[in-house]
Amino acid sequence: MLDALRLSAGSAVAPAGSLTAPAAQPATAAAATPSATPLSPNPKITFDPEIDRLVMEFRDSDGKVQSSLPSAKELQAYRWAARTGAAEPGTAPQPAARPDAAPGAAPAAALS
Repeated sequence: MLDALRLSAGSAVAPAGSLTAPAAQPATAAAATPSATPLSPNPKITFDPEIDRLVMEFRDSDGKVQSSLPSAKELQAYRWAARTGAAEPGTAPQPAARPDAAPGAAPAAALS
């Protein structure tokens, strides 16, 4: 019975029920060679101080940005709003509230 459980000298797989580990395989040259391109985190998360938002960029294997959260269009709108103070492209900036105005009161320009 013990003869059935022994491994032959060149065997890499142990018979079922054996407690011995399989023989180690020699390392290949490809496994020892480092990859040509350095690995970078995917997605890449950055902070954009101009719009005060986190941006997640998803990149392809070449490192080019394929998509982002917020999207490119949303980032453009955030940047435009940060520069102009308007809510969205094509709209005028909202007038600043007067310090003496009651909360929830309409701006004076809306009343005339």
